[in-house]
Amino acid sequence: PVLEFFYQGMGSELMALVSKDGGEFQTVNTINLQENPTSGWTLCRTDLSAFKDARYIRVEIALRAIHNTDELTWSVPVDNIRVRDLVDTDVRLAAVSAPASIDAGSDILVKASVENLGTLAAQNVVVTITDADGNATSQTIASMEPSEVKQLALAYPTSVLSPESILLNVSVAADGDAEASNNSASLEVKVKFAEYPTVSDLA
Repeated sequence: PVLEFFYQGMGSELMALVSKDGGEFQTVNTINLQENPTSGWTLCRTDLSAFKDARYIRVEIALRAIHNTDELTWSVPVDNIRVRDLVDTDVRLAAVSAPASIDAGSDILVKASVENLGTLAAQNVVVTITDADGNATSQTIASMEPSEVKQLALAYPTSVLSPESILLNVSVAADGDAEASNNSASLEVKVKFAEYPTVSDLA
């Protein structure tokens, strides 16, 4: 088990703390951002093996503004905080999106964000869109490095014969993926049809 979060900054001291079974918080990781500055998102990963026998833990991320001056205040953004088990191969579908509605005959553009949470490079990463009838379209990423995030766009065609509502399942898979619970998501897209004039007084 590990505590992970992303951060960036060039000043101040960033600390990760853990409380075991309601006890006092103890510092488990310290980053001096003046000694180790970063202008881009950087992963902090802290081993939690020492707390595996706990009934529960609490985590805290604290900032000590030790490098601030009267003229300069350092900003330290933090994002994507999580506690999880590390495995060799684990790709996840981080986010999916599509238009709420589409004109019949146009393609539904599905955007997918895929992240490699594993400690090793993920091979043969396949993102697939499947509809209710089992029709599928897919896109393959040959390899993804640990912590790498890829953005993909897949097109699903529609026609005047499409149903008024299309339910799409988006999934990701990779060779040896050890965690399947974070691999799929569903989207519903409405299809709009042209309203042509119709005969109302036929005799």
